[in-house]
Parts: sequence; structure tokens; C-alpha cells
Amino acid sequence: MERLNIITGVNPISFRQCITEEDVKFCLQMRHKIYCEDLEFISTNEIGEESDEHDTSALHYIIENNGVAIGCFRLVLDCTTHIASMIENKGVYEISRFIIEPKHRSPQMLTDAILSMRTMMVSSGLTPACMTMMPAFARFLKSRGISIEPKSEYFMLNGKRRVYQYKD
Repeated sequence: MERLNIITGVNPISFRQCITEEDVKFCLQMRHKIYCEDLEFISTNEIGEESDEHDTSALHYIIENNGVAIGCFRLVLDCTTHIASMIENKGVYEISRFIIEPKHRSPQMLTDAILSMRTMMVSSGLTPACMTMMPAFARFLKSRGISIEPKSEYFMLNGKRRVYQYKD
């Protein structure tokens, strides 16, 4: 499995692209734990995995800090989700299901993970990219110097959200 190590802040962040079914399953289980059990955004299920139709057209990544898995995200390559209909640029990748486990979550870790993810995507030619987020998270990213711009009006999806795109 290819690992991309990036240091953009205090925390050395690595991204491992999930190549095996076992690694994808790890991400789906982590998503189930956070989105279904902890946040109750999505109903729990017996298999303990959170997935949808976009997982088949996505690249899945495990986020590591010093070799320890601390989160995950997926990059939807065929962005035909409801988000694609909200933004003008149709050739955009969608970052979704971004998770940092609560025990590893801190303002600095979130900042380092987002900056590292952006660096990884630019260096891999995976731009432009958008991400749906709550207003508070968008304000947090802007306060940390991360350039994002709104690409949609607010809408309701497990709370008030908006699509943002990294500024190049």
C-alpha cells in the first residue's frame, strides 16, 4: 500500500490509499462508529459498516499520525452526488466522510490533517476538490489560514451545511 508522508504543521500526517478490501473495511467500520453510533447521523446496522453508492467510485484513505490510524476520508472521483448539482465546476472531486477519531482530534491535528490532505491532492493532480461542512468548521478552517470559498447556498444535511472548495 502506497503511503504519502506529509509534514505541513506540527503533526506528521500520512495517507495510505486503501488497496485491499481489509483496509476499505477498516474505513467503513470507522465511519460506522463515528457517523452511526457516536453522531447518530445514519442508522446503525448489523455489519457495523457505513457505506453508500458513492463508495464504489471513490478512493479511500486512512489518515495516520506517527504510524497510528487516526482517521479516514474518501475522495469521490465521479462526483455525481447532490453536491455536484450545487456547484458550477462539474469536474471537481468531492472529499467526503472525513473523520478524525475524537481521542486524536485537536485544533492542531485537524488543521494539519486538512493541510496535508490538500498538499497530497495537489501533488497527485486531484484538484479541484470540494467538501461539505458545517459553518463552524468552515470558520475554524478560515481562522487557521486555510483558503476555502463557498460554492453553494446553505442546505440541511444532518444540520446546516454548505459546499466549500479549496482556493487554488
